[in-house]
Amino acid sequence: MRELKGFAKVQLAPGETKTVTIPLGDRAFEFFDPKKNQWTLAPGTFDVFIGASSRDLRLSQAVKIQTD
Repeated sequence: MRELKGFAKVQLAPGETKTVTIPLGDRAFEFFDPKKNQWTLAPGTFDVFIGASSRDLRLSQAVKIQTD
């Protein structure tokens, strides 16, 4: 399952490059736990994908979340 957690619309001229930053805080890795009635940060490894669209993924990185 994939979820959109951030995006940026960028216009480029032909041949132009630009660095884009999309911060992903704790909330990007939380889920709503109905038993606790609150958002919960679950430990684990998450794959973060970057692309032009959901069908055009160009980069990926595994992110490990550790909780206390």
